[in-house]
Amino acid sequence: MNPVLDQMRDLLRVVVPKEVPVHFELTEENPYIMGDASQVQQVLVNIVQNAGEAVSVPSGRVTIRTRLIEASEATLKQSRTASIPKPGRYVVLEVEDDGCGMNEETQEKIFDPFFTTKFIGRGLGMSAVLGILQAHHGAVFIRSAPGEGTLVQLYFPATEISVEEQKASETAREEAVQGGRGVILLVDDEASVRTVCSLMLTRIGYEVIAAEEGEQAVSIFRERAPDIRLALLDLTMPKLNGVDTLKRLREVKPDLPAVIASGYSSQE
Repeated sequence: MNPVLDQMRDLLRVVVPKEVPVHFELTEENPYIMGDASQVQQVLVNIVQNAGEAVSVPSGRVTIRTRLIEASEATLKQSRTASIPKPGRYVVLEVEDDGCGMNEETQEKIFDPFFTTKFIGRGLGMSAVLGILQAHHGAVFIRSAPGEGTLVQLYFPATEISVEEQKASETAREEAVQGGRGVILLVDDEASVRTVCSLMLTRIGYEVIAAEEGEQAVSIFRERAPDIRLALLDLTMPKLNGVDTLKRLREVKPDLPAVIASGYSSQE
């Protein structure tokens, strides 16, 4: 778990307001889990971003912790997951903020798929978090109160692996992140999303050209079309949305591969 967090330090600091410090308190035990690193990263970016938006600037802070525990059946019965995980050793990933906090009613609703708390942030996206933790046979805990901040605890089952297996895993990961090649056009009207995605893609070897809206993307693409291998577009953007932007791009290059994504639609 710790190596994943170490690789994400810079990324996590840019998803919160620059005035908000992000503190890391990682256990020295360097615990391992058997799981999908990309899903762990997705969960962490989502929760840290919302923690950053919930705190007051410049006095707020966000703290990320890891620790290794022996979890009892009584503890795990309190998990928000649909099924109760088995007792045993767990790696706990915690994200704590000293922001506005949530009342009991809000805490119950955050697991609804379309629930959002846009009035204080983006909403924790806990429906997706819950699904990922259930897929990992883990647990989710929320501790919060109005004016007292929020603590999100994610329990991942720990795995025992040898030093040789650790080294093999780290070598495979290093080889994997060197595999990206080519130019990607990234189009999103949110600066934080452009920053995070650009960091992630450049780290695995891609060159990223970022545009903040559709018309700008079309203009860039007309100049760099032969070089661009893929377009990543936000669905909901002002002026020219993702679908219409892609139509304009494919007028220039009909076979352009593309991915259109969005956290929520304008109807939500």
